[in-house]
Amino acid sequence: MDDLTITLKTPVAGSDGVQVAALTLRELTVDENIALERQGNGKGPLEQDKAFFAMSCGVPPDVIGKLGQRDWTRLKSKYWSTLGN
Repeated sequence: MDDLTITLKTPVAGSDGVQVAALTLRELTVDENIALERQGNGKGPLEQDKAFFAMSCGVPPDVIGKLGQRDWTRLKSKYWSTLGN
């Protein structure tokens, strides 16, 4: 399988103060997708994507929320080129 890690151009710190310099995607289970779907009621598509990628990368949602546009785009592109097909 392809490498599912991206090194962030601009590292971010989560609310716990832990610095995140790389994110590694993993494939979610059906049950995890169902849980995300239930949590997503009333949320917009971007908020749902934020929750999805947080769970996929095993980080709190605030880490994903602090990504710069360039890293956000790279993370989504990595997902679609490897796990999204």
